Amino acid sequence: MTDQNPSMHLTVEETAQNLAAFAVDRTDLKTILHSLPPESGPNRVTLEYELGMLKILTVGWGSLFHACQRQKQTALV
Repeated sequence: MTDQNPSMHLTVEETAQNLAAFAVDRTDLKTILHSLPPESGPNRVTLEYELGMLKILTVGWGSLFHACQRQKQTALV
């Protein structure tokens, strides 16, 4: 385990803003799509759209799962 730096802790609002920015940022998707060979089969526009939607859904589901787990933990205490 490494020592945790207290200055690295984020508030809930900062974490939510970071996750939302990650979910809608397509820079990483464009990098991935540019690395595909030109002769690859899938339509790049469709692939970019679907991967973007997947990022948004993943952040939403992950946030909901974490919130539910935390709610269960506090109920047990």
